[in-house]
Amino acid sequence: MLSSREQNPNGQGPSRADLARAGFINTTRAQRLLADPALTPLLQAIPVGQLLSDLSDSPDPDQATLALVRLCEASPKPQQLAQDLKRSSHRRRLLALLGASSALGDFLIANPDSVACLDQEFDAEKVAATMTSRVKRALDAGSIPDAVHALRLGYYQALCAIAAGDLTHPQPLQYMPQVGLQLSQLADAAVAAALPIAYRKAGASDQLAFCVIAMGKTGARELNYISDVDVMYVVGGALDETQATAVGSAVASALTDIISGVGTLAPLWPLDAALRPEGKDGVLVRSIDSYRSYYTKWAQSWEFQALLKARPMAGDMNLGQQFIDLTAPLVWQASARENFVSDAQAMRRRVEKESAKTRDDRRIKLGPGGLRDVEFTVQLLQLVHGRSDTHLRSAATLEALNELIDGGYIGRSAGQAMSRCYRFERLIEHRAQLSRLRRTHDLPKKKPT
Repeated sequence: MLSSREQNPNGQGPSRADLARAGFINTTRAQRLLADPALTPLLQAIPVGQLLSDLSDSPDPDQATLALVRLCEASPKPQQLAQDLKRSSHRRRLLALLGASSALGDFLIANPDSVACLDQEFDAEKVAATMTSRVKRALDAGSIPDAVHALRLGYYQALCAIAAGDLTHPQPLQYMPQVGLQLSQLADAAVAAALPIAYRKAGASDQLAFCVIAMGKTGARELNYISDVDVMYVVGGALDETQATAVGSAVASALTDIISGVGTLAPLWPLDAALRPEGKDGVLVRSIDSYRSYYTKWAQSWEFQALLKARPMAGDMNLGQQFIDLTAPLVWQASARENFVSDAQAMRRRVEKESAKTRDDRRIKLGPGGLRDVEFTVQLLQLVHGRSDTHLRSAATLEALNELIDGGYIGRSAGQAMSRCYRFERLIEHRAQLSRLRRTHDLPKKKPT
């Protein structure tokens, strides 16, 4: 508890000097907020000095305090919330989240019962089971809108748990790959839970076999907080190819609407199928035979580089494995193609030239020495040497980088420097995106308003 000397002039809380030392910028507003009646139950359960100390540890004490007051106002059970926040770990996780992410803070304020989701670490299996169960219950009741709402509510609750664990971890740089893994597992769970809704919307039956193939960062299990989720779709089953393609296209379109369309809760992220054969000009879904024909006859070198990270994500996993069995050998034979390395380098130069038009050293992803430089270097070395060295075939960037170091393809000192920089840049990217759950790959010019 603060001593009488540390109280503000009316004796009701910390002085402006106390608040300034605790990291507050607007100390006058902070005094007013800490005296707000909405905090009374909480301050009856927790000494004001302890709360001030915890707010000081938050990434943004001013933002966290305002959000805390709004949350207490919105809570239908303020006394219960106060008792829950007596647990220091729960309180730290909540205040860290409120101080780091105005977007997730707004979600909790709009859905105050969801604060309970911060009480436990993210558990991928439990989250997937809960999300699937809630969606099934809504579908059994005949409500597609309720099923979509249940899906999105479960997603954002789990996202809060992931972010809280990330923000309070004592070694965030070392923990960063685990965050990418958890975000990818959450995306897997969301797409898997969305598929039954998509089948219902599209009028599809179990005669259609349908698998979502994760690509890019999702496929490598190193997803960001907010970015496109790159996918491709495979169809099969008892239907003939024409029927499967037509019904599968309807399912894929419905899936996009469920994940990314307008709803009672915010969309999750764009589902991007642009990496499919022929890009946006190509059909949305294909059979295994159709993929085989394309990749063995017409695919360009960069498409095999994209397939390096492919994996079955949701749906008929046996069908997905057939896709991997088809494409994996082609990926590792790609470096034998004529002009493979020079074509890859030429593509990289085109990207660099386009990126250089924006002379901005705040670019985490596309700037010199940025994330894309590390990823391109690792992938090209994998494709060149992975043809003969099967130890180099990990999809995740940091795992592959370690394999290249251990195999002597990258010097240990240079490789470790790349790893450190990559972790740091990904951590900064995560923090920048988490603030408002908006896609960004740049350092902010100033604090968002």
